[in-house]
Amino acid sequence: MPRIGLVTSTSVLRSGSDQEIHTIQSSMRDSGLDSTVVAWDDDVSWPNYDCLILRSPWDYASRFEEFSRWLKDISKHTRVVNSPELVRWNLDKRYLFDLADCGVRIVPSTLCPDLTTCGDAIAAHVGQVVVKPTVSNSSQLTGLFSADDPRALGLCEEIFSIGKQVLVQPAIAAIQDDAERGLLFFGGKLSHTVQKCAILEAGGGYRGGRYRTITRPAVATSDELALAEQTLSAIGQIAEERGWSVDAQLPLYLRVDVVTPHDGQPMLLEAELFEPGLHLRHSEGGTDRFVRAVHCLLAQGEN
Repeated sequence: MPRIGLVTSTSVLRSGSDQEIHTIQSSMRDSGLDSTVVAWDDDVSWPNYDCLILRSPWDYASRFEEFSRWLKDISKHTRVVNSPELVRWNLDKRYLFDLADCGVRIVPSTLCPDLTTCGDAIAAHVGQVVVKPTVSNSSQLTGLFSADDPRALGLCEEIFSIGKQVLVQPAIAAIQDDAERGLLFFGGKLSHTVQKCAILEAGGGYRGGRYRTITRPAVATSDELALAEQTLSAIGQIAEERGWSVDAQLPLYLRVDVVTPHDGQPMLLEAELFEPGLHLRHSEGGTDRFVRAVHCLLAQGEN
């Protein structure tokens, strides 16, 4: 029987913030898989596992170099999914430009290596802008500002001070109206879709003063589904062109976050290939579909 590790972190285990991982573990065991929840930063004999499934190592952004070394090391000893090549690519939001080069319609984004570029990028917009680091999770150091608000440039400076680069994007008004959708794919097949409510407060910070993810069951439009499937296809194309493993060409899990502006076509916000919440509580049978995808992955063997 294959031994599977569901990877989280010590801090997440202590907080209990991953409310899905034990449900997944139980379902995997019921299906005949030897499944264990393990923390990436714990003292674990990683070669004893046949496969590690990255689920909620949610402190990686603040421990980026340490986590990157760990990922590189364990991939020498056991199979890791989603694949390390895919994860390293997806850790930095500059992957969006690779997808755009494949024809995927992304939210317009400007990569800013310095404050001057940030100022120019912010000033080029009318209305509101979003400022974010290229490496982050849970919308950390991400802000929504009027283009003439000096706090936007102040956040850029803060991001640079911790050694990260900046993305500047126009704010999409529909997001503030809770129009963002997250499409969940397991083994390349759509499982379910959720509505994602707005997180950011205009002027900086989170709505309500703290980070909260509010989601509801939803149905994607045909155009949103087409964009998500195009994104999945582009990921496979990039992986093949770069000589990555077959595991990278068809990821075990993927959440595609899209938004449809009030007067336009759907655009890609994020393609989450690393540690996304799967929102299984919003999908009858979603956990079973995930576990079936794991069985298919194991049956295919490591490539």
